[in-house]
Formats: sequence, structure tokens, C-alpha cells
Amino acid sequence: MSERELKFRFPAYFQGLTAYLEGDNRNLRSALSSPELTMDQRCLLQVRTFIKAHNYLEALQRLSNLSTFSHPFFRAEKFFLQASLASFASRWAEGFELNVRAYEIYTELKYRPGQFRSAHNAASSCINLGKCNEALQYLEYAKESVTRPAELASVFRAQACLFSQLGDLDSANSFICEALEARAHLNAVDRVHLDLVIFDLAFKNQDFKTCASQLALLRKSRVLRYRARIIFDNQLFKIFRGEETQLSRLPKSVEEQEEYGLKWKLLDSLISGDIEAAKNLWHDLHLFLPELHQKAFLSFHPNEEKKLFGQVLLSLKRPMADPLKEPLDGRLAELYSLLVTSPVPLRKEYLIQEIWKIKYSPSYDGRFYDLMKRLKKMIGADIRAVKRGYFLARGA
Repeated sequence: MSERELKFRFPAYFQGLTAYLEGDNRNLRSALSSPELTMDQRCLLQVRTFIKAHNYLEALQRLSNLSTFSHPFFRAEKFFLQASLASFASRWAEGFELNVRAYEIYTELKYRPGQFRSAHNAASSCINLGKCNEALQYLEYAKESVTRPAELASVFRAQACLFSQLGDLDSANSFICEALEARAHLNAVDRVHLDLVIFDLAFKNQDFKTCASQLALLRKSRVLRYRARIIFDNQLFKIFRGEETQLSRLPKSVEEQEEYGLKWKLLDSLISGDIEAAKNLWHDLHLFLPELHQKAFLSFHPNEEKKLFGQVLLSLKRPMADPLKEPLDGRLAELYSLLVTSPVPLRKEYLIQEIWKIKYSPSYDGRFYDLMKRLKKMIGADIRAVKRGYFLARGA
């Protein structure tokens, strides 16, 4: 069933959808009162009004209660709206899965606007998760479904994000230029997103003058969709430039965004010297974005180091380096690295497997204890054994 056939079959719903997208409240109210709307269609239009009013909890609740559909198309619409709500809270993995489910139904129905939106948003989630191969795949799907200049501009912007993530700044800069040429076709939300990508690229290119001008432009924006990201980047840039040494109180809008809330709390802990809290927060960030943030404390994807967040972390990490009485190498260095970077105690079995690269065997226990004694002696460290394993006490 094509887009034209869907519009012919469900005119009241598409009247409401068009009115919503164009900001035509009068026609939207008219559509919502139409007796032609089924319960699921009316609910989906109402959810969009809740999202527009930033009443995300009500929108999520309405969608959760919606389980009966007059046509598969409306099931896809539910998945797409749920994916959008997940992305608003930076729950990228959940958003990706929901967008894929929506894309599959839209594709079966040959509904190109839905194919574009769901594929594009799935690619964006993959970029945020550091899953570049999947992002490339869904960007290709999005390009195949483009029908308007604004959609092509959005693809160019996403490609700039992706190639920036891959470290190919020349290609990223080229795609940004393509997106800027079509900027006039973008809506207010997409223009803010484009400005954020320009900021990221300018920082990686060490064009800090452009960074400052972009942030000044972004601070004037009334678009709430990216408010948390703008506040976060503004604070980080001030710390990076030495204009401030502390983070301000955690804003509610940032705390509600899982990614930026975690990052803000992590930086605050590092700045205040609460290393144990910082290690626990890093562990949570690793679980949330494992492709970008490695298990070892403050270790991440090489390309992440070039971003604003990575550079601020590196500047805070350097003074924390534990001084050693003498250089370590081999298994001693590996044991020390595992202990000093772990946010939780490490079991003997795990340490033996990691250091000797073998499946755990009790026959290695003696060598492990000897290695632990040598490490304690060489660095004078307070390595403590608890029920859950071994950890390096702070101040060691």
C-alpha cells in the first residue's frame, strides 16, 4: 500500500498529521473531533500534541496502553513515536530497536515518509552509540527514501556526524557544506541539530572561534529538544578554556537525559576529587555506551578523545596519574593497570585469566599471589582483598 493509498483510506488521520506538522492547530482540532478517526488513530495524534507540549510522560503512558490497531500502519506509527520518546531521553539503543521495527512495517507498506524518518533516526541512534557500520546501512536506507530537500539536508548532516565519528574530518566537512546549502529547507529543530554538528566539527578542527560563535547562537535557541546538550556543551567549553573551574548545579533538563546526566555527574566527581564516585559513574557510562567508553577507567574510543568531552576528561585525568616508585612492565604492569582502572573489586579468577590469557586454573594461584606481593613491594600500594575480590585503595 503506497502513501497515496494510505492517505485515501485514512483521510482524517492524515489531515491531522499534516496539520500537526505544519503547526495548524485549527485543522488539528478539527481532525481530532472527526468521527472517522478510530481509537488508535486519535490516540496517535493526541500523543503528538503531548510531545509538542513536552508532556513526555503522558505521551509515553498513552502509547504504552495502545495495543489494538485498525491497520499495521498505525502500529508502525506507535513504534516510531516510542522511538522518538526514547531518543529524547538519550536512550539510544531502545530508540534504535523501535525505529527498526517501524522501518520494517513502513517498508512493507511502501510508505516512503515513514521509511525515511525511521531509517534516518535509526542511523542517528547508531552514531550516538558508536555503531558506525549499522549507521552507514540505515543512512543508505534513508537516502533511498528521500522525497524532499529537507530530508536530503538531514542525511548530509547525519553523514557529517558519522564521518566525524570515523575520524574522517575532510569528508565530514564536505557533508556539512552540503547540508548548509540546504539549510533553508530545515525546520527549527533540525537547524539546531545542524548547528550542534558544526560546533563538534569546529572543535575537532581546533577552530575555537567558530565554537564560541556557534555556542552563542545555540544559547539563543528556544528549541527545547536539544536544551540539555546545549547547556552541557556550554559548561564544558568554559572549563576547557579555563573560564570556569567548577560545574554549576546540575540542571533538571540535563539530569533527565541519561547520557548527559551521567557525564555531568562524572565530571563533577572528578573536579571535586571524589574518585570512587567517578569510577562508579564511569562504569555506568561504559554500560550505557560500551562502543565509545571502554571498561578501563577514563579510557575511550580514540576518536572520542578529540571531542570536547574527551579533551576535558583528559585534562582532568593527567593530574590523577598515580606516581610509581619505579617503572612497571610485563605482568606487573598489567596487574597494576587492571586494579587502578577498575571501579569495582576484581576477582582472583578474572585477574588470572586477563594476565596469563588462559582459562582460570587453581594451578596459577601461587604465581598470582607472588605477583601481588611483588607489586605491593614495588609501589608500596595498599591492595586490599575483600569478599568480592581485590582493589587498590585510594591514596596508594
